[in-house]
Amino acid sequence: MRVTLSDTLLVLDNQYRSSTVDMVNMSEDPVEFTMSVTNDFNGIGADGIPLVRWQPARAVVPAAQSVAFRVASRLRADLPAGEYEFRAAAQSVSQKPPVTLIPSDTPDAPPSLSLTGLVMPALPITVYLRHNIDKPSVTVMPFVPTPDDRDSVGYFPLIKKDPAVSFVGIGQVVRKDTQAEVVGRRIHLTPRQAEGRFHLPRAGKPVGEAIAANTICLRLWNEYPARSKHTQELCG
Repeated sequence: MRVTLSDTLLVLDNQYRSSTVDMVNMSEDPVEFTMSVTNDFNGIGADGIPLVRWQPARAVVPAAQSVAFRVASRLRADLPAGEYEFRAAAQSVSQKPPVTLIPSDTPDAPPSLSLTGLVMPALPITVYLRHNIDKPSVTVMPFVPTPDDRDSVGYFPLIKKDPAVSFVGIGQVVRKDTQAEVVGRRIHLTPRQAEGRFHLPRAGKPVGEAIAANTICLRLWNEYPARSKHTQELCG
């Protein structure tokens, strides 16, 4: 079975109450999946209705195709302000098992059939639901070189303003002189991380040239995907 998700991290809030994830089936057979929340920490409301729901909750993904699953929040007026974290999963429920012909030791006897049991994968998804709180942010600190690190030339320290809330954003390192991108990627700090690091990989000519010229700047967006101009920029 070869299946993948278009994303494994989703953020919902009062403004953006829904999001989608594509289940991509790269195998030769259709695969049926269910979408569910695997833990109920803060996940069930006082009326017994979950705070997030999937649509569809179950679907067959055709071979070599994809199906979009939509997750939406159900924010009640009496829901306390805060961030609610869910562990969701896409769970395979059916697939055609492979059949193997086993030759018989007796010349005149027909071969026997063997059915191989399948391990049905559960693909994890993290969902953050933020209700009536400010958009989480971090403070970018000056660049720290790491000359003895084999994988990284250095990093920008990131300090969360609220250690108890997750941060999901985008970091982009550019050259100050040309504005050319050196490296860019998503940043994810869990509610259990008070700080993090945005590393610059040692491999790659653009990184080496930018470091040598001392012209690197980190631009940071406090949301993913980015919907507006970056909220911070620090050069160093």
